[in-house]
Amino acid sequence: MYGFILAQFNQVDMPVAVQFLLATLILPLIYFIVACGIDMDNLAVKGSYLLVVCTAIFWISLLLPDLPFFQTLNQFLIDYNMSSASEREFFEGEATFTLALSTAPFLFVGFCVVGMRLISVNRRMFDWFGLLLIFAAIVVSGQRALIGVTLLYMAYLWLTVTRPRYRWLVLMVLVFAVIFMWSVLLADSQVFSKDEVSNQVKIGHFQSYLDDLSPSSLLFGNGLASYYYSSGSQVMKAFTELTPIDLCRYFGVPLTLVLYAFLLLPFPNLYRLRRSNYGYSVAIVLYLALSMTNPVMFNSYGLLVVLWYWRSQVDPHSYMNDWPTR
Repeated sequence: MYGFILAQFNQVDMPVAVQFLLATLILPLIYFIVACGIDMDNLAVKGSYLLVVCTAIFWISLLLPDLPFFQTLNQFLIDYNMSSASEREFFEGEATFTLALSTAPFLFVGFCVVGMRLISVNRRMFDWFGLLLIFAAIVVSGQRALIGVTLLYMAYLWLTVTRPRYRWLVLMVLVFAVIFMWSVLLADSQVFSKDEVSNQVKIGHFQSYLDDLSPSSLLFGNGLASYYYSSGSQVMKAFTELTPIDLCRYFGVPLTLVLYAFLLLPFPNLYRLRRSNYGYSVAIVLYLALSMTNPVMFNSYGLLVVLWYWRSQVDPHSYMNDWPTR
């Protein structure tokens, strides 16, 4: 509400400001999710499998466009999920075909849940196959940050199942793997190059924010969906892929820090960070890192990820004992 009120006194994209304001109405669903005992893990996995199926349908519709109904399905995914297929030059002289649904980052949540299940006593045989399917869809998306956080979570799972006295050995293996990938696979690639088109745009977004910065905008912001000139896109932008930068523009730095704190711990008196919940905490921190270079947080499916994390941290017994007073 603070950002929306402030937006009335500045040049903003009002429809986008209203979208941001209404998106937060998803968050109070946590009360009903806990009260009804909804299994968010189960829903996250089913949602991820649905995205895997949609990815496969989209792929088949591109490879075999003459199949009955597949062109209709293809257009449906493009219209309603902003799906896209393209060739991106990540490696020198070689284009990589990528195929992504706009909601592909939600696959990371399903990957985390299935991964945690595999290292617990509740693992199922199908989970190995399901994990591979979800990971394949993530790789096919070609979203570098998404692939990166997924690999980091895989490393976390590996360290978790390793006996403490052998973890130093696993860490050494991971360090050598990173060095190998950096020096051999990524040395001549465009993945982290400032000359790569997507990287150029994001660097321009950030540099323009610094150029536009003033003491008042630093402390108080300019309101939801406020415009600024981005040298990355060379146009006036109301929002970009750099979520933290946008939030600092909207609310100022102090309130942005408060916002992130409330995402991680919205109701401290209702939370117990139990040992079994570390996997969820690692997942949400990686998802927040993903949102720093991709617009995957403050929208309908991004805030569902927040609800999934909140549900994992709430102690249902202590919470429900206090429910009648609410």
